[in-house]
Amino acid sequence: MVLELKQKGKLLLLMTFLMMVYACVAVQVNGFLFYTPPSYVGFGEASIKVYIVALDGVNSHEVSNLSRAVKGALHACNTSLLRDGCYIFRIDPGVYGRIKLNIEATVITNWTQYRQVVENSRQAIIVNAHGETVPVPAGYAEEEWIDEIAEAMLHRNITWVHTAGYPFKYAWHQERRETFLGEEGLQQLMIHIGKPNITCRPALLKTELIGLDIGAGYALSSQWPKLEDAFWVEHGNPLNASDFERWPLLSLWGEDYLTGAIIKFAFGNDTATFGFYIHIGTYQTYDSDRNPTDSDFYRSYAGTASALYVVAMRTAAEDIISKAIGAIERAQQEGRIKGLEEAQTLLEETWNDYHKLYYQQAMIRADQAVQVAEEATRPSFIEAHGTYILTALAILATTSISALTIKRRNKHKREGKKT
Repeated sequence: MVLELKQKGKLLLLMTFLMMVYACVAVQVNGFLFYTPPSYVGFGEASIKVYIVALDGVNSHEVSNLSRAVKGALHACNTSLLRDGCYIFRIDPGVYGRIKLNIEATVITNWTQYRQVVENSRQAIIVNAHGETVPVPAGYAEEEWIDEIAEAMLHRNITWVHTAGYPFKYAWHQERRETFLGEEGLQQLMIHIGKPNITCRPALLKTELIGLDIGAGYALSSQWPKLEDAFWVEHGNPLNASDFERWPLLSLWGEDYLTGAIIKFAFGNDTATFGFYIHIGTYQTYDSDRNPTDSDFYRSYAGTASALYVVAMRTAAEDIISKAIGAIERAQQEGRIKGLEEAQTLLEETWNDYHKLYYQQAMIRADQAVQVAEEATRPSFIEAHGTYILTALAILATTSISALTIKRRNKHKREGKKT
């Protein structure tokens, strides 16, 4: 059984690598097999700022080597290790979407920077390399600072990456004192999305191994191949999936209990401003052969890669949706309404996918909406005014018949008088 699971893990990684990197299409002509290179559809660029919080003197919990956690996050941000510096995803056989990634990573080592980033930054990723400990700047109580983080996620599109163990379990104050928060720290955060009773209690032994989700492997492994060294993780402190029923999320490890997950952080599904909470609740990582790996490095690497993936996809989806809206509005202004209803339907379906975090499908639909809107034409005179013409003809016919009827009636009356 163990051998079978190992082979399954290696096969998943190999298939993902071959599909995404060597994505040629085999074509047979006259008995000969030819391989054609893949074609790519550009979906713009995503400029992403990443702040890695590694403050001097903070007592980190479940992170034994802070510098390794920082290196893991930085490694995930290194676009030179990505193919052409892009995130690439499959659309159809031999056809791939491509998003150019411009990533600016900054390591935050002092309290002033940290406070400014949380209070003021927008559309950024914040990686807390301190594991179960959340640093709290001077002038804030623990609950107030967690509220500040939540507000940044809700209203300024911030993504918060938790890298190890139980989130917000401890608070380390700038005045160099520590507070134990237990379950209340995470609950204080989740109050802001209407989920005040969230816990990360394990359902299995904390050391039970959980394999990388197939969808996550497909989405992430080809661009961030070091995830192979975190293919298996200990169960650790997972989120309970039942607490997020019908909630937009993407699993990294686990199904009923999510040792790793990307959670949409929003109060309401159709709100325009929202962030993401990246949960990495494990303590130890393992490679595909179940050998222990550097968990400080790979937990941070996996969390940062997941954040980059979802933020890049969201950015690209919003960009192509904006283009679709513009294409439809131009067609309306120019009177090109023939065929435009299909584009409007595609745009509506796009928004549904977008709110569910189905960003890849949203981009494909939005791109189709752009093409359909651009191909929309002006209706002919008959098509444009057919209803009015038919109505006018009907009125004319009715009037003519009425006039003829009256004329005949009057004629009969005159003839009756003569007799």
